[in-house]
This record gives sequence, structure tokens and C-alpha cells, in this order.
Amino acid sequence: MEWKTYFFKVTGSTYLHYFRQNEAMALDAKPKDQIFIKRISSVEIPPEAPKNGNFVFEVHHSAGGSSPWILSADSEQEYIVFSFMKELANCFVCKKFKPSFFAQICP
Repeated sequence: MEWKTYFFKVTGSTYLHYFRQNEAMALDAKPKDQIFIKRISSVEIPPEAPKNGNFVFEVHHSAGGSSPWILSADSEQEYIVFSFMKELANCFVCKKFKPSFFAQICP
């Protein structure tokens, strides 16, 4: 099954907050670090969503080095909920974004 690749820019104040993996789901969890993302160079999206309605993205950042970031998005929510895990790093983030952030998606 081939994956489609889309290119887009992230606009606005788009912050990803890092948590230790075992603390990420705690209601009172505080971020340990954060990164401001100006641009994501590409995202690979499978042609069809899995049965649970979620997509998994492999995101290659323009200044992100060789390791991709893996994100998942629940396509059935009013807001897109991203879960984040970077390879070789024990971190996790959950953040809500309005779909309008990704209005400029071009195949």
C-alpha cells in the first residue's frame, strides 16, 4: 500500500509540549520542554484511515535532523489531537490544534 505525501506550512503559535512518557496522560502534567515549529516540510498519510479513524503521520521537519517524528491524529474529533514520539527519545506530547492550521495542504 503506497502512502501519499503532502507538503504544508504550520502557521500561528504552534507549540509542542514535551512530557516524560509515563507522565503524559496525567491531568496535572507539566511540560518538561517545548519546541516552536515554523515549518514542516512534508507529511506522509496513508490512503485510507485505519478502522478506528486515526491516521499515523511520519513527519520530516526541515531542521529536524535525520530522525523523523511520528504523530497520530484522530480524524473524528472537532479538534485534531496529536500524539508525538520522537525516535531515540523518551518523550511524548499531546496537543490540540484547530484543523484550520492545516488549511493549506497541497499534494
